[in-house]
Amino acid sequence: MQGKILIVNKLDGSVFGWFGEVMINDESRRPDIENILLVELESNQNQKEFMNLTNGIESVKVIDIKNKILEFELKHENIETEEQRLQRELLEAQNQIVNLEFEKLTGCI
Repeated sequence: MQGKILIVNKLDGSVFGWFGEVMINDESRRPDIENILLVELESNQNQKEFMNLTNGIESVKVIDIKNKILEFELKHENIETEEQRLQRELLEAQNQIVNLEFEKLTGCI
């Protein structure tokens, strides 16, 4: 069994995180310490993506280390396009007009 690998601040010894212990025959789950790399992102880089991960840190993969290009598994959001928004607003306006005309014809105000 391999022990934990701690991610430690060199200045004050505080621990930021760790990789858990693994069975020796399950080494594919965790690389050796010399194969671990820290990648520093710009402030707020990919902020929206990090907020919408499907499975936490396991939903992120660095596909280009040199250029800091990441790949994300994101939650599927129902994001309304501009065309969908305009169509929805048009239907709502048409519905209001139909309701007003109906009220006029039936006397139900």
